[in-house]
Amino acid sequence: MLSWRSLLNLLAPRQRSGAPFPDSELDDEPQPEYERYIIPRQVVLLRPKQPYARWVEQCTRRSRAELRKHPEYAQLQDTGKPRMPTLAEMRADCTAYLIELHDEEDLTALEQVERDYVFFFKRELELWEGTDETHWPPKLTLALFRQWFDIECFDMVLDTAKV
Repeated sequence: MLSWRSLLNLLAPRQRSGAPFPDSELDDEPQPEYERYIIPRQVVLLRPKQPYARWVEQCTRRSRAELRKHPEYAQLQDTGKPRMPTLAEMRADCTAYLIELHDEEDLTALEQVERDYVFFFKRELELWEGTDETHWPPKLTLALFRQWFDIECFDMVLDTAKV
């Protein structure tokens, strides 16, 4: 089976036959134009670490305490207590960002994220605390960002939808 890299001629194919997909039942169909599916972006995943998960738990506790101050809270309560996501669940369901390719700047995706870490840090904090910065860490530093998130970068994005 051919990989997407070989289909895009990024790697030399193992074996070329006359058919676009060897050993396939699609021999009569024309070869797809894969170039149209390429998006000129990179994907960055920010996977939370334990310090971020602890901060999220504090936000959730604070939100519940604020809700209890309102008389309507008794009516809103359900019988089951909402469960906090585990760190494993947060890491599995993390945020993916599409970032521009900056070939002229000769920066890797990781270098771009670290250069613009404040933007990414604020987006992740807003997911749980909104734009209320009073409960955010007092100083958003690159060192803190690295402590709170693992950064995974991918250099190829293919859109499978026909435009």
